[in-house]
Amino acid sequence: MTPLERIQQLRTEGSKLRADAQTKFDDADKLEKLTQRYPDLRVHVGRWSKVAYCTKEANPHAIHHDLRHNCGCCRDSPLELWPYMMVGEDRIYSEPPCIQIGERSEHGDRPYPGWADKLKDAGLPEELIRTIKGYFREEKREALEYLNSSMRDDEDDDTLGDEESDDDT
Repeated sequence: MTPLERIQQLRTEGSKLRADAQTKFDDADKLEKLTQRYPDLRVHVGRWSKVAYCTKEANPHAIHHDLRHNCGCCRDSPLELWPYMMVGEDRIYSEPPCIQIGERSEHGDRPYPGWADKLKDAGLPEELIRTIKGYFREEKREALEYLNSSMRDDEDDDTLGDEESDDDT
């Protein structure tokens, strides 16, 4: 490597570091303003380093949400609901920021018993609860459609054999 190439490399690396540092300063300023607006704001770091700014003040206004599974490889991975409200460009999550409402199954997501009561008890809006009910309703519809289709395919399968035996003669 020539000195000129090394100079260019250092300047490129320096520019990236400067941009990263500016992003960190901007994030700190944003968090400072949010903390002034929401004194009980806390920072929750979830699985896979998901950072959520959360406050109980968001609960009645948290009509938006993220849905994700706690684990990408487990067949029965818990389904997490992350309710939030928008404040400008920022997501402010509810308190608690994450509520397990169901789990992955072979044919889609299945709700846990009492999931809607958990959301009501947390003071989350009925609009969000209706949205999640719709999600589970659609998951059930797709699972039943798949199972019905699968059963029809089995009826056409010659390898299943006949219901009646020819040995009766």
